[in-house]
Amino acid sequence: MAETYTVQQLAKLAGDFVVKKRGSWDHEAWEEFCGAAAALGVEPDEEMRARLGLLLETLKVFYVSLPKRAKTLARRKTRTKTKSKAKAKAKPRAKAAASIPPSGGVSS
Repeated sequence: MAETYTVQQLAKLAGDFVVKKRGSWDHEAWEEFCGAAAALGVEPDEEMRARLGLLLETLKVFYVSLPKRAKTLARRKTRTKTKSKAKAKAKPRAKAAASIPPSGGVSS
């Protein structure tokens, strides 16, 4: 597996934090998050702390407004296949038309 970038680790850390705290945290939890971010190499100055706060607040908006679990494309495909197999197969039109004898339009 390829090595992840620090920004990917920070994004996962922030997302996991928001989910674990269910979109609500106190100052102590915030300080713990800042410590974990600092361990990844994020400078703990005021500007970076403000940006980390914005990141968490933005993720919180998504957390409260989106469904708790995303429906994956694989699940939707599986459900679609299951439903389509349950239907009866219709007779093709070409075969239905060929089985009707031609009348010719002229009677002898």
